[in-house]
Amino acid sequence: RRSERVPLLASVVVVGLAGASLTWHLQGFAGWSAKAPSTSLGRLRRGGASPPTGARAAFAWDVDAEVELPTSVEEMIQQGSDAVMRAYRDGNTRQTVRFRLDTMFDLETMQLKGAAGLVNATLPMIKEFTAKLWGGENLKDVQTSFVDEDVGTLNYRVAENAAQDAAVFYLPSRELVVQPKIRGFLDNMKDRLVVWANTENSPSVFKVELDGRDFLEDRVAAYDVVSEFRLQSYYYLEQTFNNWKTTTFRAYPYNWVIYMEDLNFTTIKLMESVTKPTDQEMYDKQTEYEEARGIMALTKVAKTLKDSKRMEDVSDQREPGWRAGASAADLRRYGDEQELGRKMTEENKRKEEAARKKAEDA
Repeated sequence: RRSERVPLLASVVVVGLAGASLTWHLQGFAGWSAKAPSTSLGRLRRGGASPPTGARAAFAWDVDAEVELPTSVEEMIQQGSDAVMRAYRDGNTRQTVRFRLDTMFDLETMQLKGAAGLVNATLPMIKEFTAKLWGGENLKDVQTSFVDEDVGTLNYRVAENAAQDAAVFYLPSRELVVQPKIRGFLDNMKDRLVVWANTENSPSVFKVELDGRDFLEDRVAAYDVVSEFRLQSYYYLEQTFNNWKTTTFRAYPYNWVIYMEDLNFTTIKLMESVTKPTDQEMYDKQTEYEEARGIMALTKVAKTLKDSKRMEDVSDQREPGWRAGASAADLRRYGDEQELGRKMTEENKRKEEAARKKAEDA
């Protein structure tokens, strides 16, 4: 039986990248055909045949232990692909993931290098993630093309069995996802896997849990498409929140977990939730933690500044001399932050010394 593969955005896209106009042809996509795509989910739900030799057994779907924070980019990629496939097995054909990018690209250099620098540094990771879907089974190729006016890319997994094709949109913009061609693409993919990756790092940021409410225009169209991708099967973010180094982590089907680095630079579990915790919920838990231990605001700020200095040192080691290309305003801002940190640290020491002396006198 002749198969019919999905026509995928068959067009030429001109993208301005790093100051140069690059023309990308979505070659190889137009006119592809697929066998009845229902075989993909049907095979998963029935258990199907065992993966061939060389594929990871069951794609780690049957693990009972909670998934721990990854210790490397490679482990993060594997965790993400496993989580996506577990969710797909449960019938979730549209998903969103967020990978931690700061281990591959210094986000402080974004003003200097732009979004193009971010893509150049992280796109190989996304292509590896795309390749690992379906446990790497029956993979022929991963084809990548730029598909919007920013830096959004379509990474298409071409499999020997077309039912195991998958599409990963990396850094998709708000403008892209509401276009009619995307709606048509999703309809043609039927029950094959489509993933959005790192929408919150896109030049036009949006969060899928808001169901399109963060779109300035086309909110009806935004809700129609974004609500399909509301499941966040893998999420890994490290940030400074409320002056604490805070990590948000989730690997389907396990709970969302918030980790925090304490004053001794030890990572502790702060809270766990079935749904993605809100900023207010995280703030309340951290406030409860601080009050129970009598932690003063200046104490945690001083630690935050130490964290910033450590991150700055790592950045310099990764790319020595990048600050030579920074603007005067950037360098002034860094200097002001360092001076503020020095003053706050000295003030904190004075207060702690005064408190100690007062306790001794009492």
